[in-house]
Amino acid sequence: MHDDYTRRLEDTIRKMLEPVRGVSFDLVMQVLLGHKVEPFDLTSTPNGELLDILIKASMTAGLEINRGVERLRPNELGNAIETLVIKALKNEGLESGTPKTRSGKARSAGYPDIYFKYNEKLFYLECKTFTPDSIDSSFRTFYFSPSNDMKVTTDAVHLLLSFETSQKPARSGGFEFTCTRFKLISLEKLELDLKYEFNSNNKRMYSGDYGARVLADQSIPRN
Repeated sequence: MHDDYTRRLEDTIRKMLEPVRGVSFDLVMQVLLGHKVEPFDLTSTPNGELLDILIKASMTAGLEINRGVERLRPNELGNAIETLVIKALKNEGLESGTPKTRSGKARSAGYPDIYFKYNEKLFYLECKTFTPDSIDSSFRTFYFSPSNDMKVTTDAVHLLLSFETSQKPARSGGFEFTCTRFKLISLEKLELDLKYEFNSNNKRMYSGDYGARVLADQSIPRN
């Protein structure tokens, strides 16, 4: 029995080495979460009206960015932009904020960044940035990790709002960011790749109790 289990486990791990590419976003969400990713139908009059509102809100957020957003590190820009986008959506009369998880927890990390409602219908919105040099890059920039407590809790349209940004040194010692344009994208058929990952933690690595043998552990005197 143990040998059969080991063989099946080995076969499973080998299969994980085979790349999974080009799976559409709507299929992934349907299978993993049981929720449909609805298309943004431009032939629908309400969606046409909503698009005008989203373009206006995106422009408002972009103009706010260009008033000067300073952060110590470039990876801190995202949180600032999310705040500005939520504010711009609210200014257009849309209920907006950070989505809660299935269990009702408020969590800023993880996909998606923002929700908003239009005509009592919920929409999800992810915020990103890109630079003129990175727009054609093949490096991963959109990703999410499935969990039992994700922030996607219903069928909805999934959108992405991304700003083309540039940066320069700021007097504060960090960076000042501005933007030159935005892209608003409907994600239902976005092609995704799956990257498997094995992981561990410090407790396992350093305690000597979880299979990693500590060969040396010595103090280093200070000068």
